[in-house]
Amino acid sequence: MKRWRFFLYLSLSLALILSGFIAWQRISWENAYKKVGLMIPYSQIAALAKHEKISISKFLAELKDRGVTTVSVTNGEIAEWRETLYRLPPWINGGAAMPPSATISLQELKNLQTQGFNLALIVDGEVWSDRRTQLSDLLAAADLLAPRGVYFASGRVWGWPQDLAKFAGWLTQNHIQWGVVEFAEAQGAAHLFELGEQNFVRVHRIKDDELAELDLSQALDRWERAVIERNIRILDVRLRPSSIVDNLNYLEDLRGRIRTAGFAWEWPSSPGAFKLALWIPIALGVGFCSLITLIGLSIFPLSVLQSVLLWGIGTVVLSFGLRFQSHLFAQILALGIALCAPLAAFLLTDRLNRVGNKQSWMFAFLCVLLASLTSAFLGIMMAASLSQDSFFLKLEEFQGVKISLVAPLIFVFFASFKRDGWAGFRYFWSQPLRIQDLALLATGVIILGVIILRSGNFSLLPVPESEQNVRDLLENWLYARPRFKEFFLGHPLLFAWAFWGRERLGFYAPIVLIGAWIGQVSIVNTFAHLHTPLLLSVLRTINGLIAGLMVAGLSWLLILGGRWVWQRISTIKS
Repeated sequence: MKRWRFFLYLSLSLALILSGFIAWQRISWENAYKKVGLMIPYSQIAALAKHEKISISKFLAELKDRGVTTVSVTNGEIAEWRETLYRLPPWINGGAAMPPSATISLQELKNLQTQGFNLALIVDGEVWSDRRTQLSDLLAAADLLAPRGVYFASGRVWGWPQDLAKFAGWLTQNHIQWGVVEFAEAQGAAHLFELGEQNFVRVHRIKDDELAELDLSQALDRWERAVIERNIRILDVRLRPSSIVDNLNYLEDLRGRIRTAGFAWEWPSSPGAFKLALWIPIALGVGFCSLITLIGLSIFPLSVLQSVLLWGIGTVVLSFGLRFQSHLFAQILALGIALCAPLAAFLLTDRLNRVGNKQSWMFAFLCVLLASLTSAFLGIMMAASLSQDSFFLKLEEFQGVKISLVAPLIFVFFASFKRDGWAGFRYFWSQPLRIQDLALLATGVIILGVIILRSGNFSLLPVPESEQNVRDLLENWLYARPRFKEFFLGHPLLFAWAFWGRERLGFYAPIVLIGAWIGQVSIVNTFAHLHTPLLLSVLRTINGLIAGLMVAGLSWLLILGGRWVWQRISTIKS
């Protein structure tokens, strides 16, 4: 058994080392992708110039001095396209009427190009990506514009699903960049990328109604975070509802912020390809099978033969799956690591907790540190299994975020009782419930429900304004904002669990345990956001750990101080 365990630890260690090399390559890939471009809607330029009663040419010259080289136009704004797409019969174009905003002429846009400006086409409107629309008409209309890039803000990418190859060929032939506006659902984008059309960038825009509610600093913060945190490389900047001078200063401040953050202020090219050789996910899969076998040996009375069979079957299934259905099984592998990482952190910490010195703050700090490092290393391993440029650019996303938040907590809960014997489980349920116990239990359920609803790529619950203000403050102070469920909930409760132990916590032990491991689940979830630069995720985890230990230490001092005061009061009364 010792030799078998040694083999399992060795293969897991090699997988973790391999994950470290992949992480280093990813950091190099991200550091080489540092150009940020800016484009401004031409309709807003023209409207503001008219309002200020200056020539558009003079305004454009001022914009060029601020580094603006590209203007954008949406498909519904060009008047001449009434004679191309919108003259088609209803059964072709979906019966859409000419948009009332279609007031920009092609000649105006051609004049911009002669002045040295590039044009970007924002495809915004379902009629342009309707399956019944003829792709040849779309491409012919776009050829009249000769855009530098085509960026999709809604609907489907052109040609999806049956003519996608034709659209890809048009992009390649004309050397046209393409992209997707952040938070837009552009169907077929991932398939277009897989066809080899990888001249892709991510675009961010702030809608006019949202911009009106933001002050200057908030707007600049939002642009900066989009670039730093989410691999956004083109900013579709809407002008603010103020004067030309204010907007020029706004653009100057934005350029200064982007440069200060370490990015170059010039039009971005597509990032270099990042693909893993086939053997790398298989090696990570072998390491994962070793991890799950070690977890099985720690919880269940498995024999050597049973554990060898478990490891062998898992290795064979994953290897064949990654060979013939690589995309699907890479997601399965990542989900498996995400589910097992918090449980592995619990088992290691629990083993240390059984032999350590209880009620020692140094020992409790050590337990928090060990659990967090375990979760972080396995989180990096999980991210390594999905290391593809399509994930870094958010064309594809890690599936199973919500299940990876809930299932590990259930695993940890039952693993705790399994290791202590089911007598502890029966003891927990046999205790009489007091009103304060029910209130605490209900509070815990509510907190867990809020965490689940606010997880994933789109939150089902809005962030309160007060919390958003605290987030912004932490962002400005720490660069990478730590997560509340780590430093304010998980790490302090893990400190309490390690300091007092299950025996002293009594009825509250399972509640404290679940709350403690919410922080570890959050650490793994941090590395599941593959569009976030890896160094930023590491820094976020470190900040959360330091802040969590500070909150835990402060809480411990407050408890000791309160106990001392209570004892003094009791002594005086007696």
